[in-house]
Amino acid sequence: IGTGGVISFAVFQYGGLVWVNSFLKKHGAPGNYLMMAGTCSRLLQMILAFPVGWLADLYGTAFVTLAGALVQTAAGLPLFLALQAEPSSVANLFVTYTFGYSFVAVLQFTIYLYCAELFPTAVRTLGVGVSYNIGFGLFGGFAPLLAEASLEWSSYGPGLLLSLSGLVTVVTILGSVHLLEHGQVEKL
Repeated sequence: IGTGGVISFAVFQYGGLVWVNSFLKKHGAPGNYLMMAGTCSRLLQMILAFPVGWLADLYGTAFVTLAGALVQTAAGLPLFLALQAEPSSVANLFVTYTFGYSFVAVLQFTIYLYCAELFPTAVRTLGVGVSYNIGFGLFGGFAPLLAEASLEWSSYGPGLLLSLSGLVTVVTILGSVHLLEHGQVEKL
């Protein structure tokens, strides 16, 4: 459950924010504007972290993580297609990469707490360490490779990768709620 819960954010961090940056540069995005868009994206994420934390306090980390994964599932492909359509457009770069990608990323900042809340205190560090590192190491680590390789298969490939990884986390969280309701996992 922990590994599935972090897959969407892991793939988005490395496949969406890191790999897309090099993809845009390779396809004609002006370097200085690309760097500015990335910096503005990170600043926006820092500002939005406060209201997202407040939402997590109100509704719980699982709900906010689920919302972020749902947004990624719905927006991963369209956002990538928008960037791919006009990678050299500065307006497109700022609207899509700075604002769109920031919104998807910031809604998933709660995965750290979500993952921690899955495990009892006695084994929390081990549980978080294993599930987080498998999720980020395997899925996030290979996301740039898969995104690049998927372009050979389809020009939609990287966007589909982002959307499908969001779907994996949605299914994982909904599955964990189902298991909890049927007494197959323990509520902390």
